[in-house]
Amino acid sequence: MGIPREPFFILKDWRKCSMRTVAVYPSFYRVGVSSLSIHMLYNLLNSMDDVLCERAFYDSRLHPSAPPVSIESRRRLKNFNIIFFSVHYELDYRNIVEMLIQSSIPPLNKDRGVEDPIVVIGGPPVTANPEPLADIADVIVIGEMEHVLPLIVEAAFYGKKACLEMISHKRGIYCPSIDPNGYVSRFWLSQDDFSRGFHPVIQVQSDQEEYYPIYGRSLLVEVTRGCGYWCRFCLLGYNFLPPRHRDFEYLKSLIDTGLKENDVNKVVLISSSLLSHPKAEELLEWLTQDIKVGFSAPSIRLDTLDKENLQLLRKGGQRTLTIAPEAGTDNLRTILGKNFENSLVVDVAKNASEAGFRNIKLYFIIGSPWESKRDLEAIVELTRTVMLAGFSSASAVRVSINPLIPKAHTPMQWVPMLDLKELRNRLSYVSSALSRAGIRVEYLDPRLAVIQAVLSLGDRSLSETIVYWAMYGGGLGGWRRALKRANVALKRIFDWRSIEEALPWDHIDIGVSKKVLIEEYFNMIMGKHVTTCPSRCSVCRLCG
Repeated sequence: MGIPREPFFILKDWRKCSMRTVAVYPSFYRVGVSSLSIHMLYNLLNSMDDVLCERAFYDSRLHPSAPPVSIESRRRLKNFNIIFFSVHYELDYRNIVEMLIQSSIPPLNKDRGVEDPIVVIGGPPVTANPEPLADIADVIVIGEMEHVLPLIVEAAFYGKKACLEMISHKRGIYCPSIDPNGYVSRFWLSQDDFSRGFHPVIQVQSDQEEYYPIYGRSLLVEVTRGCGYWCRFCLLGYNFLPPRHRDFEYLKSLIDTGLKENDVNKVVLISSSLLSHPKAEELLEWLTQDIKVGFSAPSIRLDTLDKENLQLLRKGGQRTLTIAPEAGTDNLRTILGKNFENSLVVDVAKNASEAGFRNIKLYFIIGSPWESKRDLEAIVELTRTVMLAGFSSASAVRVSINPLIPKAHTPMQWVPMLDLKELRNRLSYVSSALSRAGIRVEYLDPRLAVIQAVLSLGDRSLSETIVYWAMYGGGLGGWRRALKRANVALKRIFDWRSIEEALPWDHIDIGVSKKVLIEEYFNMIMGKHVTTCPSRCSVCRLCG
């Protein structure tokens, strides 16, 4: 294996750059290069004067039996001035700590000196709740990176101590050791700034098949950012408002240039809801008819699909349609914040089959407090109905079942996680019933779901637990040992929270007031639809 062969990577001269940074994705190489955030960090930082940026990944294939090193110059993380971790999954928190320990960098910020790198962590889960990493990170980015990165780098030229003091009260920046639990307001780009704003055109990826990105060699293009649909379980829907769209002509220019520069013939259209872009159909028509390239659209809302859109998606080369009914009954789906009926799911499946799709994948959530045996039965019934609507072979239908994991700064933040025994029972019931029908089923290990919930809703005391978890080798056994040593009890996540109690993340202002979240929480309990205006985001104060 070894280091993947990559065309186009940037290698700056260490002798000519006094600020050395490394962008780290704490998961496997293939996953990291499939994330636009790493390409953004890499290109933004390397565009700055007197600054170099290299990349590193949590991937034993890249550095077997040795500390993690950068891809470009094979230098250890300890040799850099700033380490930027981009994290998208709470279970990767342990990987961050393990990489620090393997690099001889103390994992807790209180134990690091001025000679150690500045540890910066950002990403969706830490924007929602940074506290589990508050004793690990020197800097936590709250929100989007474009404006924040230059502030951190410019201040770092004055030294580590001065840097943290200079940036600690800036919007979008949380320095836990300087201002513990200090008020931090999320940074986000305006529609105007995002529309034609920075986007990496050259995207470094391997040309070796074993190292291909998740979607294959392709150009990643961010079509929209944020989401205005307010699904009550969704971290993105509340923590990254308002929804914003790239300018159509700018998108075409990015794609034209990116395809040539990267020598690829496929585009991955990144969006929480691609077809919500006002020029989505024109974009798909341009891709399929004018420049004739394939594309992948990983995230499409089921209630935005019609016959014409499905035909365009199929022309773009998609063979599998992925949709998320989330629940098997209309009532439970309404509680979760998805306001469409089972009949629409079946109609979309039928239209997809007629458009030429040969496979379909359905996502469901189980484990909410309102879920009954009837809701579980309905998942099986709905999946069978979808199969009969045009996917006559059971092997053409796949189902992914995910436990409900409450997230900070959503109406679900007061809702309990289902206990492990009951979660296992429900997963077993649904997966067994579907498997008997020949339908392929995948689901997250419920034990890992519980760990994820703990990290999603935890406080600062979890920093120590994460360190012990890494020290004990990770895994489920390591997690149990870490909990015991840190004296952490899990019972809290299985209880309802009072709306009156202080929450660990209350000092983080993500742009949606707690009053609005409480309103949606009670609407959810009463089974009401999401409270929205036609733009679906006016109840937050971002829209004015």
